[in-house]
Amino acid sequence: MKQRKQPCEQILAERLYAWCLHLYPRAHRRTYGPLMLQTFKDHCRETREVQGRIGITFWLEVLADETKSVLREQLSSIQGGIAMQRVWNKPGVFFGLLLGVLAIGTIVWTTVLFPTFESDSEYQTTYAITFIALFLFFALVGVLASRKTNRLLSGTWAGAITALLGVGIAMPTFVVIDNLFLDIVSHQADKISGFQHSTFHTMRDYINAGLLSGVIVVLPVMAAVGAACGTLGAALRKLLPFSRVSN
Repeated sequence: MKQRKQPCEQILAERLYAWCLHLYPRAHRRTYGPLMLQTFKDHCRETREVQGRIGITFWLEVLADETKSVLREQLSSIQGGIAMQRVWNKPGVFFGLLLGVLAIGTIVWTTVLFPTFESDSEYQTTYAITFIALFLFFALVGVLASRKTNRLLSGTWAGAITALLGVGIAMPTFVVIDNLFLDIVSHQADKISGFQHSTFHTMRDYINAGLLSGVIVVLPVMAAVGAACGTLGAALRKLLPFSRVSN
């Protein structure tokens, strides 16, 4: 009896995943590599049977899981710490750190490398798109976090943690960058206008006071927004076709 030929997309997916296994520590790869590859093959086949193809949702889930797992195992192999594994197992930690890294790069890019001195009102459309993308990101985190537990609360916590970590990294970055590159920041139109109408004696004091107020207000607000979006994502996940494959 002839063996049924595998579809090309599944063959490519399996080869790609086999290559990704080399990102794990050698000891982990020797012990769990064959089992992980077989599990991935089964998941590919099940996804194709249910959805008819291996789509972007499938790869988003794989990317999120494998990136988190690789970082956790690499850190664990270096430090050998149980506490580190527990931290990485918390939903939202990886995505919060990822968001924080992206925030650092964006802040350095727009403030130091390619600074803009126009008023923020000139970028209202850009800011609106950025916030919409951010809210969708929190919702996606909620979808992925609730995938294993099938609980709305998992999405809530993951969204809140992602927002807290991301904003918690971004705000100190603003403090450091704005103080180190005060000569650049002090030429921004909104900073000049705000300082002229304030009671502060120096631009540095004015900027730092604004940043402190931002931390006090933005952190809890964004945590609440992240929690709400994460909950919404977890709720919507139950309505999506691929949720049946994951459970």
